[in-house]
Amino acid sequence: MELLEKYFAELIQCIDASYLVIGIILVFLSVPDTADYAPYRKAKYFLASAFFVMFIDLYLWLEIFSSQDWEVLNSINACMDISLFFLTGICFAYSFASLLDSQYINKKRILKDFGCWILTVSFSWITLLEPFAPYANYLYIISTLIFCSIVVRYMFHFQFIYRKKMEQLDNYFSDDNMQRFMFWTKKSLFFLCLLSVFAYLTLFFGIYFNYAYLVYFVSVNLYIVISFINYRPYYGTLNLASVMNDEIENDSSQKQETSKLENYENLFGARLQQWVDDKKYLSSQLTIDSLASEMGTNKVYLSRYINGKYAVNFSTWITTLRIKEAQAYMLAHPGATLEEVAYHVGFSSASYFSRVFSRIVKTSPTIWRSNI
Repeated sequence: MELLEKYFAELIQCIDASYLVIGIILVFLSVPDTADYAPYRKAKYFLASAFFVMFIDLYLWLEIFSSQDWEVLNSINACMDISLFFLTGICFAYSFASLLDSQYINKKRILKDFGCWILTVSFSWITLLEPFAPYANYLYIISTLIFCSIVVRYMFHFQFIYRKKMEQLDNYFSDDNMQRFMFWTKKSLFFLCLLSVFAYLTLFFGIYFNYAYLVYFVSVNLYIVISFINYRPYYGTLNLASVMNDEIENDSSQKQETSKLENYENLFGARLQQWVDDKKYLSSQLTIDSLASEMGTNKVYLSRYINGKYAVNFSTWITTLRIKEAQAYMLAHPGATLEEVAYHVGFSSASYFSRVFSRIVKTSPTIWRSNI
């Protein structure tokens, strides 16, 4: 126990230094200076701000911890943690929201969120004044409740923009690469919520729990920043789905002229059916842009045609065709492995193929094949 306590401050110093370095790396991270990467650039600076705030928090904690009067200053440390932890949460929230919704951050939202932050800070720091000291616990509870209300409100809004973004992706991409990015955002926010709970529990448990918390704390933050950097090359492609969605919503004049299904049928219906007969849907990395170009039409028209004729979005339509082909392929090649089947029909991995197959056929490909 004494050995753990002895090196606890040194461990915090290492973590603190690493957060400063990560923040600097994010600030200077090279990002394409194009319009489709504007949300990513904004998210990058908010993410860097989160790491800088965590660096300041840990640095101030170390200063207090190393002071001879640290027991007297401990109440200041609690107020400081509440204030900076709330600010860190805002930075993380803005970063992830910016990736999914470029319009999320506006003047009204900033004023509202930082107004709540100032209110929380006020309720925390006022406990240091002697007249309010007897009510410190109540004021801390109020601060916590304000913070929790912001978290709950943000999570509800995140679910909304998450579903909206997934619909856009399903109407543009045929594979799961972009869905992996979306799953990362959702998983990261779940980990951050758990982090908030563990941070609160460190107030009540001993040194062992604090060490476990630090391991989790560092792991989550490294996972977030490494994944954020790794997804950088794909973000421009991801944003194409949003661009197409905007084009569909703004194309009111074209919609009036070609809204009927028969018009789309005359424009490219026969070519699309020939494309299906030739099984070109087996090509991996297929997007509605590439298909529309091959059909010699507008991706907006093509999207409306697929939605109208088949009553599904682009991704579901392609996936259904691939699953039918997979069933035919397994019948013709009973000895083929799941990897071979998956790659043959255009899926990026056997695991993703199995999940999609199970969702559509209502049973796994292994069980389906055993019942043939």
